[in-house]
Amino acid sequence: MRGITVPLGWAAGTARTAQSALGGRFTLRVGTSHAMVVEGFFGESYGRPFTHTAEYLDALGPVLTGESCDVDGDEGTANGWLTVESEPVPVLLVALGPRMLDFADQRCAGTSLGPGMSPQVIAEHVAPRIRTAAASAGRPAPRIEAFVTVAVTDDLAGLVAGQRESSGLDAGLPAYRRVLDLAGLETPADVVSAGTMGDVAAGMARYVDAGATELRVGVVTSVAAETKRALAEWIQ
Repeated sequence: MRGITVPLGWAAGTARTAQSALGGRFTLRVGTSHAMVVEGFFGESYGRPFTHTAEYLDALGPVLTGESCDVDGDEGTANGWLTVESEPVPVLLVALGPRMLDFADQRCAGTSLGPGMSPQVIAEHVAPRIRTAAASAGRPAPRIEAFVTVAVTDDLAGLVAGQRESSGLDAGLPAYRRVLDLAGLETPADVVSAGTMGDVAAGMARYVDAGATELRVGVVTSVAAETKRALAEWIQ
């Protein structure tokens, strides 16, 4: 089965190889991407993103646990297995809307949230929905991975202005736009955790308080060196 940007066989083989090398610490993240990317860059149809993702995971899931797959769907077919030995590979689905969040709970280990997702939206929309669904079905509590952009800087105004300019494209993508609108935000720059290391730590804590079970941290490139150094000292 084709993946829009990553073929299924390559994704599964790479994931199981990484899992073997990392001793069970690897997690694979899968998402639908965006129409601009799928249609504009790869020339594929983005007409049925949910169906395509569901069928892709129908085929990918068994292979990641060491079993064979046999899928004949509307968006593609897949039949086969891998000989790469590893622990099962958990999958987090990049889910922003209600339907994808429900699917992430039902079929994956949880969800991985993209740029622009604020603590408010996690607390009010993401965590309640995915956790209630899991509890109702007797499933384990799902993982909720939040993406947090951080920057240690003494020029907060300048950094935010730069981030607003560079994140304009993301703000125009429909999936991200809906998430930003839920919190009344203009661009992903509005949720950057920036300032002193104390400010950054407080910003990350707000995501945990909102319901995130883990954080995926992105560092603003313009202040990468000082931010990474401050994070390393803070962690120690």
